[in-house]
Amino acid sequence: LRDAPLGLYAVTAPHTHDGKPVAIEPGVIFCLRQTDVAKENEKLNPIHPYYLVHVTKAGEVSIGFANPKQILEYFSALCTGKENPNQELCHWFNETTHNGEDMSPYNKLIQACVNAISAEYNRHVNDRLERNADFLLPAADIQIEETTQFELITWLIIA
Repeated sequence: LRDAPLGLYAVTAPHTHDGKPVAIEPGVIFCLRQTDVAKENEKLNPIHPYYLVHVTKAGEVSIGFANPKQILEYFSALCTGKENPNQELCHWFNETTHNGEDMSPYNKLIQACVNAISAEYNRHVNDRLERNADFLLPAADIQIEETTQFELITWLIIA
C-alpha cells in the first residue's frame, strides 16, 4: 500500500459482504492528509495528519474527523470480505461521472469535507479555550482553515 498512488477509490453498496445492511447514509468516506504537518494539531485530532470524514450525497457531514474509530468501523464493515469489485456499481459510477471526466458532484462533497474539517477544528479550539484557561491557541499559520492544503489519500463511495 505504501507504493499505491494517492486518490484510490472504491464503490460499495451499504451492506456487508454477506448482505447485512450497514447503517450509514449513501455518500463518501474521505481520508485526507494535511500537507503542512503541525504537531500541535495532534491534540485536536487523534490521527493527525490524517482526517476521516463521512459526507452524505446531499453534502452533509454525518461523521466528522473527531470520530475516526466510528468511521473505520463503518469502513471495515463495508469492505471486509469483498474481494471483487461490484461491476454493477462500477458501471453506475462510470456512467454518472462520464468515465471520470465529470467529477463535479464529488468535488462538491470533498469541498464540504474540507469546510467541515475547518469548522470542526475551530469548534474544538474554542471548546478547549472555554474549558482550560491555560490552553494556548495554535499559531495562526498552523490552524486549519478552508484553504488548508490536504491530499486525498483514498475515498470510499457508498452508493
